[in-house]
Amino acid sequence: PPPNKREKATTAMGHASNSGSNSNNDGVTSNNNSSEDDLLEWGVLEAARLLETGRSHNKLPPKRTDSWETSRLICPDYAWADEAHMACQRLLKSLSKHRFLTSGHSSHRQGHDTASTSSSSLTASDSKLDDAVFKAHHTVWELLKLELPTRLHQFRAATEANTAVSKRLYLIKCEYRACARSFFESHTALQTAPRLDMVQTYLKLHSSTANKQQAEVLKAKQKAAQAAVDEALTQNDVLKKALTLERDCHSLEIDMAHSLLPFCELARYLETKKARITLPSPDNILAPHDIYALDELLRRLKSLLCRKSGPDTSTGIRPLLLDLQGVPRDDVDLNPFGTFSKVSAEEARTFRVQRFLSLLQSLLDLSKVRGGFSFPDKKEHYSIQELPANLVRNCNSTLDKEMFEAQCHDWYAMADLQMQYVEDLEEFPEQLRKLEMEVSIGKAPYSALDMVRKKLGILESDRIEKFHFLQDMVQQISAREMDLRIQLELPDPDEVLKLPDTTILQGVFGPQLLRRASSVAEQKRILPPG
Repeated sequence: PPPNKREKATTAMGHASNSGSNSNNDGVTSNNNSSEDDLLEWGVLEAARLLETGRSHNKLPPKRTDSWETSRLICPDYAWADEAHMACQRLLKSLSKHRFLTSGHSSHRQGHDTASTSSSSLTASDSKLDDAVFKAHHTVWELLKLELPTRLHQFRAATEANTAVSKRLYLIKCEYRACARSFFESHTALQTAPRLDMVQTYLKLHSSTANKQQAEVLKAKQKAAQAAVDEALTQNDVLKKALTLERDCHSLEIDMAHSLLPFCELARYLETKKARITLPSPDNILAPHDIYALDELLRRLKSLLCRKSGPDTSTGIRPLLLDLQGVPRDDVDLNPFGTFSKVSAEEARTFRVQRFLSLLQSLLDLSKVRGGFSFPDKKEHYSIQELPANLVRNCNSTLDKEMFEAQCHDWYAMADLQMQYVEDLEEFPEQLRKLEMEVSIGKAPYSALDMVRKKLGILESDRIEKFHFLQDMVQQISAREMDLRIQLELPDPDEVLKLPDTTILQGVFGPQLLRRASSVAEQKRILPPG
């Protein structure tokens, strides 16, 4: 699977590991399940696995429309209807709590029946308002309390009207999904294993080692395989440039980490003491609209530069670098440094860095003055206390805003340049995996090779058997449901099977809504599921 997009935003090479030591003698993984760890076992430069960003541990749940293997029936029109119905319900619930509708307990309407007025919330005695206001209020109340809920109920009933068809499609999906997934897993397991012809070639050379000429051929082949691996690692200029940029980026990260470490320690101290920002801030250091941003900044700083990396902590500063680049941490993340959607990506990044440095300066100013933070006592009564002098002194001595901004720009420039090199190295991990696999096969004894050959035969027979089972299931379903006979063809073992993304299915409402959208971002906003 390709690296996650948010992992690509950072320097994409991470750290290059010597995967030669991870190669098994038999060249075959012991687990047949095509999990992510199995697929990455032979890889060397997989950014999603090797980058330490502090976010790789928080795996987001799979999207509904991209989960082809789920037991739930996914149809673009049904998914869109569910999303639209839930969104309207949330909006209706929020609007129903508005003060315009809940300001009073009794009501009075002039010229209308008493049944409708008993549900209204404005009173004529509360304020001297014109009768048109009461009329508008009654109209809005009827719309939110009666009309819209009724229409939403009708919309929901319409989407569930063909329940029999939905249940039938769900049963059909349950019939074929298990055998389809089983075949895909067996096909992937065979692809990650060594090639049978290569194993047979080395078996033939081992069987005739009594012949000196054949023994020399075996040694020459082993040396050639090792030389190919060394050449792939040492003679690849693009790889050298990418790793050089990674080293420079790492050096810049260390320099920036030295500047941020005192602020991270300060954030952890405030978190431990359960301190709060004093409102209003002394000397108007902090504007009211900056309170949330500063509180969110403290929450993110406390999880940086920790001794151990965990689900919510990181030993480096790459989570912060992703924040400054505008990459959200989750689907509902609100970036405290701003979005700046009306400017270019480079300008927005510059504005976010400046906003971050401005918040750091505000945090430092609050730490210097007495009364910037309040600390609770044993009875949860907050009182003003002074911060430790060493924390404030370290923050004041390490903060150099101009230097930090320049380092950020250099880091992002090198990361962008490195991404260009990574595009040229997309096929390199697979090539290196095959070369290292041949090295491990060449060093394996005859008994191990013979065991590998038997395992490969078992994998191939298992793949063929599961394919025939899938073919029978598809033929039964197609003949029963559509009166068609579908003939499947067994794919070549080297062929990569790619499932189409279900987001390409637009459904009934898709084309009409897409024609109204003026941009790709608006299309995603209008059609989030399908």
